[in-house]
Amino acid sequence: ITPNDEDDLVQIQASLWIGTGGDLTVLMSAGSTCTFKNVPNGCMMPIMVDKVLATGTTCTDIVAVY
Repeated sequence: ITPNDEDDLVQIQASLWIGTGGDLTVLMSAGSTCTFKNVPNGCMMPIMVDKVLATGTTCTDIVAVY
């Protein structure tokens, strides 16, 4: 997944794998924006999101795991 402030994702009903840690800012499926601070490398995030936002996200190598 490439963080993007504009494009909606097809709602991810799976986990996000964070390859390289940092901060992860997402638009949750419920409509709120949430920033997860200091996500570690190799972390599985079991969240449902509409967007992984570029603004505020420093994590890289993000993969949707279905």
